[in-house]
Amino acid sequence: MTAGTILLVDDDDLFRESLGSNLTDAGFEVVEAEDGERAIAQAESGRAIDLVILDWRMPGLSGVEVLRRLRS
Repeated sequence: MTAGTILLVDDDDLFRESLGSNLTDAGFEVVEAEDGERAIAQAESGRAIDLVILDWRMPGLSGVEVLRRLRS
């Protein structure tokens, strides 16, 4: 059993891989998205997400816009 599911959103591949690995080692299930559109798609997929770690500065949809859409 995992500690919960985290949606990790960041356009920096190395950062996402490193943090995702650390979170997985800590017992979390990690779902990754490299941009805002994919983050929204993951959130709307029906999978239960317990926590979102969101980069604010991304090309395309900013983290602020992703947050607004996720909250609505």
